[in-house]
Amino acid sequence: MRRAVIATLGTLAMLAAVAVRAESKYVEPQDLTAGDRAAITATVQSYGQCLQHEAGAILSKYDDSRHIADIAMQKCQSTLAKVNKVMNDRHVDPGFIKGFVRMSRNREANKMLQEVMMYKATHAANAQGSQ
Repeated sequence: MRRAVIATLGTLAMLAAVAVRAESKYVEPQDLTAGDRAAITATVQSYGQCLQHEAGAILSKYDDSRHIADIAMQKCQSTLAKVNKVMNDRHVDPGFIKGFVRMSRNREANKMLQEVMMYKATHAANAQGSQ
C-alpha cells in the first residue's frame, strides 16, 4: 500500500512538472537552435573583445590593474546588455539569463584582468631590467 502511494505521488509530481513546463512561455536553454547559440556566443565574444580593446587603450594611464578592469567594464556595459537582449529576444527564462550574463561577465573580465596584470608585470620587469 505504501509503495502504491509513493508511486502515485511520484507520478503526480512528474505530471505536474510536465504540465508546468508545457505552460512555460520560456525556451529552455537546451532547446535553443544552433543559430541562437551562435548568436549568443558571438555577442559574449564581442563583449570580451570590447574589454580587451578598452583595457588596452588605457593600460599606460593607470598603475592599478583592477582600476583598468573597472573602467573597461563600465565602457563595455552596453555590449554586455546586448547579451541580455539577444537571450530575451529568444524568450529564454530571465532567471537563466541573469545567471548566464553574470557568469559570462565574470569569465571575460577575469580573462582581461589576467592579461592586464601579465602586461603590467612584464612591463615592470622590463623596466627594472633596463636599469
